[in-house]
Amino acid sequence: MKHMQSIQRRAAAILAVAGGLSGLASAQSLAVTNGVVLATDTDLAPGCGGATFGGSFFTDAMSTGLGGNVLFRGRLTGAGVAPINERAYFYGSTRAGLTLVMRGNDPEPSGTIPFATLNSATAQGLGGTPRLTESGMMLFGATMSGGTGMTTANDTALFTGTPGSFSILVREGDATPGGGGSTMTSSFSSPSNQSTGMNAAGTAFFQTALLGGDVVASPSNNAAWIMGTPGSLTMVRRKGDTIPSGEIVSALGFVSQINASGQFLHEETLSTTLGAPAATVSNNVVLYIYTPGFGNQLVVREGDAAPGTAGATFNVTSNSWFINTSGNSFNSAGQTIMRCDLMNGDVITGLNDSALYIGSTSGMTLLARRGDVAPGTGGMTFNVFNNSNVQISNSGRVSFTATLAGATATDDGCIFEGFPGSLNLVVRE
Repeated sequence: MKHMQSIQRRAAAILAVAGGLSGLASAQSLAVTNGVVLATDTDLAPGCGGATFGGSFFTDAMSTGLGGNVLFRGRLTGAGVAPINERAYFYGSTRAGLTLVMRGNDPEPSGTIPFATLNSATAQGLGGTPRLTESGMMLFGATMSGGTGMTTANDTALFTGTPGSFSILVREGDATPGGGGSTMTSSFSSPSNQSTGMNAAGTAFFQTALLGGDVVASPSNNAAWIMGTPGSLTMVRRKGDTIPSGEIVSALGFVSQINASGQFLHEETLSTTLGAPAATVSNNVVLYIYTPGFGNQLVVREGDAAPGTAGATFNVTSNSWFINTSGNSFNSAGQTIMRCDLMNGDVITGLNDSALYIGSTSGMTLLARRGDVAPGTGGMTFNVFNNSNVQISNSGRVSFTATLAGATATDDGCIFEGFPGSLNLVVRE
């Protein structure tokens, strides 16, 4: 997902860049020569009966797909606009080709809930975080009202599909798949970018709270990771589960991504009081990959030995070690890239106490370590890795940003790319 900043002078605009960026140096010129304005405030909003884009913050977060297509939620003003229909989803790659996907107060798009519309009693119902995959599949959350048998316990849902062909992925109040009679009770009206997603094939994942049925207080099992497609959902991990080594999952984490192969990357915290044995504060964070047909396989656990070091472990002195990674760091080969804090062994605090690793179900591979010589810099060394700027392609090629030790504030920032053991400097500040 790309988040585009609104551009404000006399009017706000959504600007898309057509085509891919063949090189970093060309990015700025491409924005000038290939930039396409999709919408500005005061533009006539397509399919909205004469309403125009406008109001404060006339767009929300946007998703981009292949070919420069963008999906966004826009705010409307003018003719026929009321609180229950003031927002709508729009899709396209050009201003002339922009089309309406749906609007607040429209009938719910799956057609399976009689009389339900996309709004509450006082406001429109479209969530502000719609997603668009490279294949054109969409995922969004919504609040509904007016449907047969609808209450506040079942008035939100996640929808997936394409314009004219949307299905309900999950509805608040649905039975939990494999959940012993419990129901999924989270509000799905505006799903978090952090704990909800979908791949190009339409396989989605989400986190939900659970209630009723077999839900108990200890060990608490009132939340779960769920993935799948409409009508075919699977529970991947549940709070309260016991992992093979005997520890109990006490909390579901924030790292969660799905790849093109349908594998799901997810993080959890283990209980330090329950389990046989219980975890400790220095080894209670775990990262797993779920593969359909194979189940959950461990990638890394806090306290594990760090490969490529002399006795270092994945720890930090505050015992608050966690997975540091970006939003697009899990490839179709089941590899993920992450920044890891290190402790013990050959670690010298402030010199070589962090590193970048590539992780998979086969283990962890060292990519670059703080204090190592950074290629193309005349012998300078890596200092700080930016965990939000780490990427890995389907071939395993990586890119990341880092600062250099001993450089100045005006020339210490760099971008690197390559493979483990074969990294290259792309550009230096």
